[in-house]
Amino acid sequence: MERQMLVIDWKKGAPAEFRKHDAAKAHAELLSVAVKYGALRPDYVVKEAEKPESYLHRFFCWDDKKAAHEYRKHQARQLINSIEIIVIQEKEQPKKTPAFYNTYTIQDSPRLKPRREYVPIQRISRDSTLAVLSIRSLAKQLKGVSRRIVSLIEALKQNDPDEYQRYADEFEAWLEMAAAIQEQTELLDKVG
Repeated sequence: MERQMLVIDWKKGAPAEFRKHDAAKAHAELLSVAVKYGALRPDYVVKEAEKPESYLHRFFCWDDKKAAHEYRKHQARQLINSIEIIVIQEKEQPKKTPAFYNTYTIQDSPRLKPRREYVPIQRISRDSTLAVLSIRSLAKQLKGVSRRIVSLIEALKQNDPDEYQRYADEFEAWLEMAAAIQEQTELLDKVG
């Protein structure tokens, strides 16, 4: 059997304050939480992280005023993401779309980098540049999801070949879709 090496590291895009610390230690602590409680849930992680001696403690804001503000920002994101627009036309199924998209916008000054913000769908539909930026942003997310699907399928194939065989047809369809997504997002990258 071929030898393999596992490396535990932070995902691309992980917060800079996380990247200052050892991902393998954080991973080990999270596994310990899962074993201790029988599952890995955010409330269990916070409970363990409250202990100053826990390695996980350093990943949380313990200043209640600042943490409360961050939580309210989280609630604002939930609020923004909870609204949709439903287009109803005679003799057609209703079409739903999010009212706001979290996407990059171009700033007025050429010196400023694009920034992420929530943009109303009405504005996106009237601005072709914004529409392209939004599509690229969604394609990037889709590419990440397709990579995770492939990783899960490959892990199952390697660790439990019999179970993999049981769902092989379904998995093959997912792998084909993931390959198509990868191909399309690479085309978008070349265009932009």
